[in-house]
Amino acid sequence: MAGFDEVWQRIVALRGQTFYQKRGQPFTYSISGNSVRPSTTNRQLPRAHFARAFERAPLDGPGQLQDLQGPSYLFAILTDARVAADGPRAAGSRPGTMPGNGGRAGDGRPVVGPPARPPVPAPGRRTEVSPVRLAASSALRQIDPRRTLLVLPCSARKVRGGQPHGDAAGQEWPAALLSAREKVLAAAETDVARQLPAWRRYDGTFYQHAGTALASAVMAGNVVIISGGYGVARAHELIGWYEKVLHLADWPAGLLESVLIGEARRIGSDTVVAFASATTGYAQLLRRTRWRDAGLSAYLVTITGVSAGAMVEVPRRLGLAFCAFCNHQHDSYPPGTIAEQLS
Repeated sequence: MAGFDEVWQRIVALRGQTFYQKRGQPFTYSISGNSVRPSTTNRQLPRAHFARAFERAPLDGPGQLQDLQGPSYLFAILTDARVAADGPRAAGSRPGTMPGNGGRAGDGRPVVGPPARPPVPAPGRRTEVSPVRLAASSALRQIDPRRTLLVLPCSARKVRGGQPHGDAAGQEWPAALLSAREKVLAAAETDVARQLPAWRRYDGTFYQHAGTALASAVMAGNVVIISGGYGVARAHELIGWYEKVLHLADWPAGLLESVLIGEARRIGSDTVVAFASATTGYAQLLRRTRWRDAGLSAYLVTITGVSAGAMVEVPRRLGLAFCAFCNHQHDSYPPGTIAEQLS
């Protein structure tokens, strides 16, 4: 496989040539120092961003590069046959063709024979895609936590008590979610006479280690919690005490997914970063949400490499990872922290 230095030399040599974005839009580019300047945007794409994109091969679309400058241009150039050769060709593409360009060759000419077509998923089902796992320190570095929807899991351990039940005015949720909540809570052990903000109700290991970073994030109003009893709750939302493990089958198909997407749109964010153990129902829900179809870039932060004491150690490290992300301390993620890019 060609190294990046060789790929960069090809990129420099091909300046002025025509390339095509995934949707077929043609462009050329010039070279300015260690940056690429596409003809159809004012952005300059630094060599370092090409290098980071190259490390994520095989590439399956610009959505995989949303934390970098000009993802559609990075994808178009790096997966072009003239540049890629034996480098990071797009996943599933044929040698000599340019993905997203109607089966054209690397120089823009049609190739003989029909282009390969991806399998069409059955209605209502998603095609299984191998997750793209990246080191959190590189994947999340360019993401602003203040402009990102942060998604957290609830915890089994909860604080009792709170303030007397009052009017939940201001918490506007879809009627379908409110109806489903009522049914789920009716079948669970609950105490809704006293309420606490959701982020203070939960007292598990994650919440104990997220600390002041969580308090600051809640003040920004961009934190939601996946809950076994409430489905999805805003972090500052007043909730009662309950005993209910998250069972996705308790909730109408597609409801929680649509609520999560709706929250990202409500706060005006196009990026989602979630924190959850990799094998839980929380992670399952996050993976099956159609983020990319909704125009969102989403990451699931998980912990790998823990064996002994994982029930405590994984949420502890996730809490520390949350602090590192929110405090822009990207060199301080605990061991085994990865960011899984969601589709």
